[in-house]
Amino acid sequence: MAVDDKNERYFVSCSKPPKLVIIDSTKLEIIDEVALSGPADVMAYDSTLNRAFVCNDDKPELWVIDPAAKTILNTLTMPGAGMEDLGIDDKSAYLYQCLKDSNELVQVDIKGLKVVTNWPTAPVEKPHGLAMVPDTDNVLVVGGNGKLGLMSQTSGQVLSSTDIAPKVDEIAYDPGLKRVYCASGTGVISVVTLDGGKLTPLAPLTSSPGAHSIAVDTQTHTVWIVFAKDGKPYVQAFTKK
Repeated sequence: MAVDDKNERYFVSCSKPPKLVIIDSTKLEIIDEVALSGPADVMAYDSTLNRAFVCNDDKPELWVIDPAAKTILNTLTMPGAGMEDLGIDDKSAYLYQCLKDSNELVQVDIKGLKVVTNWPTAPVEKPHGLAMVPDTDNVLVVGGNGKLGLMSQTSGQVLSSTDIAPKVDEIAYDPGLKRVYCASGTGVISVVTLDGGKLTPLAPLTSSPGAHSIAVDTQTHTVWIVFAKDGKPYVQAFTKK
């Protein structure tokens, strides 16, 4: 899902049936839907261009959607399979997409609607989670192999890397504390500081096995996870002492 604060909307990508759902964030009511040609996975939204970017969960394709016109403007084909997390830079110029099967980070021109280049993420393998670092030229990428990397948005160079727990899916970055939270399905959250372009691991947090969805409230610095246990859904908060 993605949030449009300006227009008070939530965007939710759905697999069954495949569609993008647009929700009024104040009334929590569905106001529009955009049909998709396949099951959807992760997505991102850019408020400057008013464009939603949704990943096809079956094919290496990225749908570019105009929410106002309720239509797919373009379908971009990625130079590799295994599309995972994505993010957009501060200038609304480029989108960055993880490709786990080819161990690459793809740069997409979101105004020209074209793939610009793709960079290797080594030593990060099977890249899944991604987080933009605001007011910098950097992006954080995490691999299922237990590696977190800091990459340049301009050159694609891996500037720093560190060991974390394996089997991490999503990550969240708190710019106020300069901390990266990495949710591992093994039941821990790896915590890493980002200072002066260097990644340094801190003591991990104990979470729940299978928990891999994570978010951080950058005002209160509360970290949230969601997970399933014994067939029931749960949400858990971690607060800074």
